[in-house]
Amino acid sequence: MRPKKVILCVDDNEQELSVLKFMLATNGYRVLSASAGQEAIGIFAGTQVDLVLTDYGMPQMNGSQLVDLSLIHISFYFRPRDARA
Repeated sequence: MRPKKVILCVDDNEQELSVLKFMLATNGYRVLSASAGQEAIGIFAGTQVDLVLTDYGMPQMNGSQLVDLSLIHISFYFRPRDARA
């Protein structure tokens, strides 16, 4: 049996987040959720995630900023060890 793909859903609207989580979980995905960008970064930093679905219009950190920070994390994570000074 293959492991379930992990999707991180980020939305400050709890109702929309709940519906999205339900739809994805009933279709066989492992769903993680966060209600803010900073919370998502914490989850993303400690968990292997296959896909991030994010709301764009969130307070403090919008979806674009979240994606930018996630890409920085990915590029740091995948650099060779000797390049990490």
